[in-house]
Amino acid sequence: MAARIVGAKSVRPDDITTDVHVIVSHFGRLEARFGAEAAVQVDRLLQRLARATEVDLGVMAEMLYVDQADSLKGYDLAPVDTPTPQNVTEILAHIDARLLDDKAMVASVLIVGDDDVIPFHRLPNPVEDSDAEILADALYSIAPTDDDTKALVGVRAVGRFPQRSAAEMTAAIESAISAHRRPGRSCSRAGGRWSAASWAARPPRRRASATPRACGARPLRTFTP
Repeated sequence: MAARIVGAKSVRPDDITTDVHVIVSHFGRLEARFGAEAAVQVDRLLQRLARATEVDLGVMAEMLYVDQADSLKGYDLAPVDTPTPQNVTEILAHIDARLLDDKAMVASVLIVGDDDVIPFHRLPNPVEDSDAEILADALYSIAPTDDDTKALVGVRAVGRFPQRSAAEMTAAIESAISAHRRPGRSCSRAGGRWSAASWAARPPRRRASATPRACGARPLRTFTP
């Protein structure tokens, strides 16, 4: 099992006021799996999903491709051609550290792609059966901490779309978008959610637009495949 991850004073600082949802994938590997045209379609749907998360749930969303410099430049991160559980975990840890400046943290992660796109962590199997190791996303839920008692405590929700075909992947993303857009959902709710006022007050280095916009209306950081 991986050793503890260091770099922060606590698992969740007491002054955190905003939760951030991160959608993470590797565009080059999606393209290799699905083909160029289908990968672009998946990207468009993921951008729609991120917008639905902001507009309909009121939760800030970031769409990140670990292999795309434009996708990571807002966090001063270099792209990785070969994703590993370690370097993807480090990317999330770095984003967490930068978000602290805004009293925010990564509260949930959606991984897009199977083990060949964003790899699972490999854990030793404690049961004597035919599986030598267990594939798991649980360690992506761990935030940096210097507290040994909290070193392996998950603080964020982690999910994955592991679909291996373009048709299945697009269906899964479209289903998630529809679920977010159920009647009654609104970004006006408080409690760790973005409002127009809180978005406008964010530091300029992270703002996608210099002009304050209505809640959820900001353009997401994107790249052109």
